[in-house]
Amino acid sequence: MPELLVGLGARSYPIIIEKGLLSRIGEDLCSRNIAKRFGIIADDQVGALYGEALISSLKKSGVDCELLIFAAGEASKNLQTIADLAGRLASLGFDRHDGLIGLGGGVAG
Repeated sequence: MPELLVGLGARSYPIIIEKGLLSRIGEDLCSRNIAKRFGIIADDQVGALYGEALISSLKKSGVDCELLIFAAGEASKNLQTIADLAGRLASLGFDRHDGLIGLGGGVAG
């Protein structure tokens, strides 16, 4: 898989680019042993297009996940959206051992 490394020293991480990866993301994440559960952050447009495919791939590989949706657009690029998402993650019992997936670009990232 082609990867770009975001160089942050001990906090470095790869960005993986591959056609069709969405259907195999569950097995890839399992092989990397990053987390047992993931929160998926997406706007309502991207979530509607790709959310179920991502959830299906993760669950097929035995990965627990939750999809968290927010309104699409620049109006959501604010601290209130972050606070809302953090509150929803906390209410679902997410902690520092769980992972996050930004589905889409822009605000979700």
